Amino acid sequence: MRRSANPKRRAESSAGTLVKLLPASCIFPGIVSRRIPLYSADGELTGLVSPQRLARLQADGLISRVIKHPKGYVNRAYLYRSSGEGSPVEPGHYLGTRYHFREHLPAGYLCWSLRQMSDALRPFFFSTVLERCTYAVHHAGRA
Repeated sequence: MRRSANPKRRAESSAGTLVKLLPASCIFPGIVSRRIPLYSADGELTGLVSPQRLARLQADGLISRVIKHPKGYVNRAYLYRSSGEGSPVEPGHYLGTRYHFREHLPAGYLCWSLRQMSDALRPFFFSTVLERCTYAVHHAGRA
């Protein structure tokens, strides 16, 4: 067995390393099983489950789809919609009505066009725009 020329240096290099402080899962990722994100039907994260729990949920018929990585391990899983849940939230529900859209001109160009507003909405819209403009002008110098 070959010994180091300087025994003090060998002791110093191994003492105080972070390898001893890290948990086994950081050093050997295969030792501790991986937690899999579980999402509800509308895409909201509900929790993290072990592969054994995911297998039980699949056996009970509660998992709608499982997304796997190209290497073969499970990335995430989605639950079926339960009877008590409402419909999923679509972007139009919280974004509101779009008052501008892209218009294709006959010459081949694109421009932004505004949606026509009813006469009932026009005063509310312009008062909101006027309030925002005065707020921006009043607070322009402040940062």
